[in-house]
Amino acid sequence: YFEDTDAAGHADGPDSPQVRDAIMRDDAYIGRLMDGLSRRGLVDRVNVVVVSDHGMTAVDDTRVIVADDYVSPNDGVIADINPTLAVFPKAGKEDEVYRRLVKAHPHLKMFKRDETPARWHYRDHPRVPPIFGVADEGWQVLRRETVNSIGAKKIRGARGTHGYDPQLMSMRAIFVAAGPAFKRGATVAPFENVSIYNVLANILHVTPAPNDGD
Repeated sequence: YFEDTDAAGHADGPDSPQVRDAIMRDDAYIGRLMDGLSRRGLVDRVNVVVVSDHGMTAVDDTRVIVADDYVSPNDGVIADINPTLAVFPKAGKEDEVYRRLVKAHPHLKMFKRDETPARWHYRDHPRVPPIFGVADEGWQVLRRETVNSIGAKKIRGARGTHGYDPQLMSMRAIFVAAGPAFKRGATVAPFENVSIYNVLANILHVTPAPNDGD
């Protein structure tokens, strides 16, 4: 389903009126585009590609891992959070922080950067923190302040989120294409979004820059 968020950035569930409204709105945008192409006699000459960048999965406030229970300001800096937990530990504390986090919670999988799954392509990237992890599907990683604010009704808890292991079915995105470059009625096996760049470059008859797509 399409992601729809309120001003606070909380995603609504797939059956909510907000998400249904978002789907109808996006459908109308595509309809307006196709109507315009049709009026100009361009439908058979233009390739149209519709994609989303990620999937979504439902979350609730009962499945929460409190990051502050395992990482303090004295340990280092939390660089990314929910549903990931990425930490730049202070010098000399790398092993200590990792040992504490790797067994911190049964629904949180933590790795040293050079031990992350190879399919993530994180091991050699300088922007990936030395310690990185991700929660199990449907679990959140939040700061204590956020948990307390949700409990006090100061903010609304999230209903859905993304950022889990991309191998999960719920994290899959959409790819729909039509036009002279594409076969009619064809269904292809799942592929990584990075390959779309090569598809578009091929359609436009330009040479793509070196990339990870195939």
